[in-house]
Amino acid sequence: MMDVRWRVEALAAILGGMVLYVSSAAAEVEPQRIGAYRDWETFAYVDGSEKVCYSASRPVKAEGNYTKRGDIHLVVARRVGGDEISVYPGYVYKKDSEVQIAIGPEKFQLFTHEGSAWTKNPDHDKLLLTAMRKAGDMVVVGTSSRGTVTTDTFSLRGLTQALEEAERACPAAKPKASPPPARQAQPEKAPAQPAQKAPAQKAR
Repeated sequence: MMDVRWRVEALAAILGGMVLYVSSAAAEVEPQRIGAYRDWETFAYVDGSEKVCYSASRPVKAEGNYTKRGDIHLVVARRVGGDEISVYPGYVYKKDSEVQIAIGPEKFQLFTHEGSAWTKNPDHDKLLLTAMRKAGDMVVVGTSSRGTVTTDTFSLRGLTQALEEAERACPAAKPKASPPPARQAQPEKAPAQPAQKAPAQKAR
């Protein structure tokens, strides 16, 4: 649900901070996997009278000097006006920090809020998603509240097919008060619904 955080406490994993997933107690129906495409999966759940869809993936490589970490997910939620991208690192981000994304030579930044990270506006979502569709992988670097730097590499193989499945399943996404997060192939549990997007902070 839009106002529920991914079990984030995980978000929300696939969609979710998180540690990443929102508590599924808020969901009326447990998310169901409706498609798996190489390194990506697509899920759907019912929120009231609305069907919500999102695609998610776990990192193929997670690096950092940590001993414990929650579920890590990269989620693309189907929203009115365009898809929305969010990252759930499996920990709480350092306050006011930014997440750095590298896709080949292209660089992007996400703002953070507790256990999730988001683009600053829909135009940035479009630019990032365009780059993601053309690439084979992307590297995400974040900093935890304890100052630990993590570097996660996500495969983008299967992303396009996963997004197409989400579009078929939810052809007319309706507006929500706010956004959600998610997980990967044959997960032990379906990734929680995507969490609501926190208001972007002013650039410092």
